[in-house]
Amino acid sequence: DKINIYGGDAVEILPTLNGKYDMVFIDAAKGKYPFFLKEALRQYGSEKIVVGVDVKNGFVSTAGWLETSQMPYIEFIQYLESIGVGYIVATDISKDGTLTGPNFEMYDEIAKNSQIQFVVSGGIKDFDNIQKVAQKDYYACIVGKAYYEKKIDLKETIKCLQNV
Repeated sequence: DKINIYGGDAVEILPTLNGKYDMVFIDAAKGKYPFFLKEALRQYGSEKIVVGVDVKNGFVSTAGWLETSQMPYIEFIQYLESIGVGYIVATDISKDGTLTGPNFEMYDEIAKNSQIQFVVSGGIKDFDNIQKVAQKDYYACIVGKAYYEKKIDLKETIKCLQNV
């Protein structure tokens, strides 16, 4: 299935699901508005809503990474799961764009403390990182800078991952 990701203000997000997008991405700041998330989940189902969880030093970061909350990321993810969120994109912002490899320790903690499906975001540097995400049975990963800097051959990666 094709997945389209869209971000925006609360007023803009919900109407986009009416057949136009397969999934909608909502940033963690919207987590401050539990009614909005609960309503989106009620109307469209957990398979259509993806919540972005940006993490800085173990805490949820908001406002374009400019503000760090006092909410530990695991508690926030458990809260999201408790209201019915099924999918998140979890970004360790200290790793984003660094090509130093993801914070697998953080992702292992998410897997250990939650049943939520998550996308690994931040730090993917090579095929070995992608393969490790697949072997750990994490939902997916975002390959950004590694692709743009030609550190990963997507055709070869897809071919190899079909056997994982």
